[in-house]
Amino acid sequence: MFYEQAVFSKQEKQIFTDYLDSIRIIGLLNQDVMSAQPLVSADINYTDISVLLVQIKDMEKCKKISKLIHKSIPYPVLMFLYNEEQVIVSTALKRIHHVKKSESVVDEIALSHEINVNGLQEADQAFVSKLHLETLPYTNFYRLYQEIHYRIKITKVIDFTGVYPVNLGAAAIILQRLDQVLSLSEEIKKLRGQLSTEKNFAKKMDLHVIITIQEKQLSAIIEQLKEVC
Repeated sequence: MFYEQAVFSKQEKQIFTDYLDSIRIIGLLNQDVMSAQPLVSADINYTDISVLLVQIKDMEKCKKISKLIHKSIPYPVLMFLYNEEQVIVSTALKRIHHVKKSESVVDEIALSHEINVNGLQEADQAFVSKLHLETLPYTNFYRLYQEIHYRIKITKVIDFTGVYPVNLGAAAIILQRLDQVLSLSEEIKKLRGQLSTEKNFAKKMDLHVIITIQEKQLSAIIEQLKEVC
């Protein structure tokens, strides 16, 4: 079993037992199938990209399961986590673990927004088309994987604008605006939680004013996000 590896703790193995249905390698992108060059250094090893299909029982556990899988596999992985209704795509930028060679140092994990397979939106179709190999850079496998990673990250834009970005050349600016939107959305969510439990009328009014101001700020940033997409 994949999750019987020594790298996993007892608690982590239990997560797999409870929420993982299956995990399969369905493809391998390497020099046999494409013209991209390997990129190997003391810190990174990008000679190919494994494609995994991961069936899980609870999509709420995607983040935790993907993190465990990415950490345990020392090479780049393109992962499709799914159940009967949804798919989430994941990648992770990682470095070689110089002490534990069987593991990797995960710098950043990307998870796409939830894709409804029973009613694929136009925005999701646009994202899927941007995973086609002919749309990706072939300089080397690191550059190829990095581009896939960023294209996955910006799917979160769909949740706020209803569209997948067309201007992929502005990915850095899009991600900057997206981070602002996600951060402010999370702050508003916390404030609403405080408002729902606050008993003091004056404090409730203060919270309401703060939320109103931040919602206006959020709307303005979303408009800026739409402009760069």
